[in-house]
Amino acid sequence: MNHFPLRGSGTGTYTHDLATALVEAGHEVECLIVDRQERAEQPFHVERVTCRAGDARADLPFDFPCFTAHPESSVNFRDLTDGQLSAYRDALRHRLDLVVDRFNPHIIHGQHIWIQGHLALETGVPYVLTAQGTDLMGYRDEPRCRALAEQAAENAGRIMAASEFIRRQVLETFELAADRVETVYSAIDTRPYLEAPLERAEALRRFGLPADCRHLVLFAGKLVPFKGVDTLLNAAAIYEMDPARIHTVIAGDGVQRAELEAQAQRLRLKRVHFLGDLDRASCAALYHLADVVAMPSRGEPLGLVALEAMAAATPVVATDAGGLAEIITREVGGLAPVDDHELLAELLLEAVCLDWKAKKGPAARRHVLARHGFQAWAARIEAVYRQVLRERFGGDCWERA
Repeated sequence: MNHFPLRGSGTGTYTHDLATALVEAGHEVECLIVDRQERAEQPFHVERVTCRAGDARADLPFDFPCFTAHPESSVNFRDLTDGQLSAYRDALRHRLDLVVDRFNPHIIHGQHIWIQGHLALETGVPYVLTAQGTDLMGYRDEPRCRALAEQAAENAGRIMAASEFIRRQVLETFELAADRVETVYSAIDTRPYLEAPLERAEALRRFGLPADCRHLVLFAGKLVPFKGVDTLLNAAAIYEMDPARIHTVIAGDGVQRAELEAQAQRLRLKRVHFLGDLDRASCAALYHLADVVAMPSRGEPLGLVALEAMAAATPVVATDAGGLAEIITREVGGLAPVDDHELLAELLLEAVCLDWKAKKGPAARRHVLARHGFQAWAARIEAVYRQVLRERFGGDCWERA
């Protein structure tokens, strides 16, 4: 289960890739998500609660709520009225009950320690939760849902944290035994990032970038304050003065876009390009095109973008806060302090001018393939499922499809 669509956010990618890996491992999988609309078919069944502002045909006549933001919604959980929050929960409960009655799952896996976790508790089906980090932001910001989150956490068979950073936060937030919270590092389907890249001239044309663009710093993600894109723009004001003539590409959308575009104009940046929200294939093409990917976050839980970039053999310059510091080493990129635009600019210049892509890119790809491939990740999560079911029922009651 996921509170958001299967695209546009890290948890959407996580849910999609995990479901795909489990299907490829021979299991039957069904996903319950919240979305704006029906989308392309997946290798697993998708059940949607649709949310569209002002549309009486949707299950809910308002855009789906988020913890921070999403390319398709700027609504936050705290923005919902009491009536809307109740309707949201009722719609999810109704759809989950239908899925459980029809699909009869052995186990439910929910993204976030949040509303869906509490609904899983109400079904009586064993369940596990993955703490993604943004749910802990929601717990802090939305008091109306805290009791639901606490009960969901306390009764989960296991909570999986996407990084050690998140695991520490979970244990600080909820009264849980340490052995009930496991770190299971996130992973990705690496296949889209291993494909041969487009010819450079073709890629530049595809994204409307200048034909003479020789060097490119890429940011990919939501345009929200904790992502730190304002710090990247301040850094760009420094490295744009370098003879390397570095371009900066911002691939993503969100509530901060207009503010960031205004900042770029105020700084008189000449080589910054806002491309908006892009699909996975387009992001993969940009990772190949870029010299380096910048992740100037103020507290990234882990950052699937880092894994995607590294799978494409592109080094990453990130901040030393949150889970990024657990995967970005000197061998695959570099780390800067949060909000230090001068050191960020220095590292990005070094990455471009010293050709980190050639020197560190291969190691970055090897790291992801060895430690964050989705088949091994799915097997690790399947082992968690088995353990939870053994604790609940005794023996190994997991059956292959």
